[in-house]
Amino acid sequence: MRRISRVSTFHSYKLPKPEEATFLSGIILEQLHAGHLLDLAQALYSDGAWAKLVYSVSFSGLRTYSDQFFESFIEKVPVISNVSNDYTGFSSETAIAYETQEFKFCKGTDLLGGAGVFKIQLKTDHGEESKKLLLGKVGQYSLESVNPFLGLMIALVHPDSSWELVLGQIQVHKYSGSNSVSIRFAVFEPSIFVNAFLARMSLKDVPHKEFKSLVHVSADLKHFK
Repeated sequence: MRRISRVSTFHSYKLPKPEEATFLSGIILEQLHAGHLLDLAQALYSDGAWAKLVYSVSFSGLRTYSDQFFESFIEKVPVISNVSNDYTGFSSETAIAYETQEFKFCKGTDLLGGAGVFKIQLKTDHGEESKKLLLGKVGQYSLESVNPFLGLMIALVHPDSSWELVLGQIQVHKYSGSNSVSIRFAVFEPSIFVNAFLARMSLKDVPHKEFKSLVHVSADLKHFK
């Protein structure tokens, strides 16, 4: 099986519109105990469960940061009643065979994060190479949108709502004049990932699939160099 996937085209990034976003209502974001985390990992996918799981496993690495566009964007998103003090919003891009959504944690107008958080909802069955291409495009999108993180957490959701948990690590080539970027992806069965997290195991020592994606980015990446 080929272990390097290439995205040869550039992504045309468009800023999201407030009407394309929403707050997830009734979601309390907190560090969860082991039993609850495992329940979420073993269940079929839902946006609320994904937000809780990501927030809990990445809690120690979360930090606040500002983004002028999203500061005004958040204020324009309709607020659904009964949301928690920690809001989770997402914007989306849709295609015939899949839908991609980006999740952002925020407190007031401050953003809170440690990695780019996404969901890919597959609407039809995809082969392994097709899924690799979609994951590479998500990494490309994250860079084009000037996310300040080089890490990715992605839920890859199948049509039957079963899912895989994908970690990505972006490597910007600091000494290259081009904007060619490498992304290392590791694909886990969610409950295996959570068990390893709880046991503080090195993820390289647990079963997973791994591949590298090479993408081209038109955005200025000087802030990563």
